[in-house]
Amino acid sequence: MNRTILVPLDGSSFGEHALPIALGIARTQGAVVELVHVCSPNERHAAARESAFFEHAPGVSARLDALAYLRDMATVLGETWEIPISAHVLQGTTVATLVTHIHHHPQINLVVMTTHGYGPLNRIWLGSVADALVRELRVPMVLVRPNAMRSDVLERVHERPFHHVLLPLDGSSRGEAIIPAALQVGQPMNARYTLLQAVPPLINGVMPSHDPQDGARLAQWRANARSYLNGVAGRMCNAGVDVATAVRYGLPHEVIISFARDHGVDLVAMTTHGHGGLARLLMGSVARQVITHSTLSVMLYRPALLEGQ
Repeated sequence: MNRTILVPLDGSSFGEHALPIALGIARTQGAVVELVHVCSPNERHAAARESAFFEHAPGVSARLDALAYLRDMATVLGETWEIPISAHVLQGTTVATLVTHIHHHPQINLVVMTTHGYGPLNRIWLGSVADALVRELRVPMVLVRPNAMRSDVLERVHERPFHHVLLPLDGSSRGEAIIPAALQVGQPMNARYTLLQAVPPLINGVMPSHDPQDGARLAQWRANARSYLNGVAGRMCNAGVDVATAVRYGLPHEVIISFARDHGVDLVAMTTHGHGGLARLLMGSVARQVITHSTLSVMLYRPALLEGQ
């Protein structure tokens, strides 16, 4: 069973910014790519100017327009980059339909999508479908921040999309659950990894003072963080991974963004729940802050051991 990377598209150039990264990952993994669009019940009322799916006369089926768009893209990209690419148009409520489709196809082990787009499915991006998928799925997602430039995937794909992967950890097994997914994506590209823990600026809910006791607590916290990260790094080194560690003081999202900016990080990978210093790693909190205030790609994963929580 070939590994499959799912790419939801809405027909916009913004949505297509996920393709160079998805195709690059597929080339390094020997995976196949599936392009998918969901025709939601109210899609026919979307403005024609917003999407490539509605270039035809009003009587033409939105489903047929979407399928033609995806199939044309799959054919051209597949031939250009020698990657198996399939195209599917699904019918139903966007979130539920995507979740059901992914759960019924266990070969799908990664979803790559942009954080926002335009078109009849512009509601599927960050804050709606991306948010819901992170909560519902048991496969990792890579969210790509698009820019104003059109992504020309006929000219280039990212042969090595990720060189430096940052793994923010909080000391819990839940936080560590992102590691296998991050390795699966980055190792075929010979990516290097940095394990990062943020020592938060609050101790028992108050800002630390110049009191020596507060200083001692911070020093102990840093020492504990270093010891923990070194232990995780040691296990990764034994598996042949190029890995380093870092401990920083500050708010988690600020620490992540500044470290990534200063050290050439191109992917931040983290679970959506955790304990300890990074317990707020949820869509709508640290992850959202990182996505909103940086141009980084972010891998998010909600591990199965969080069932029922």
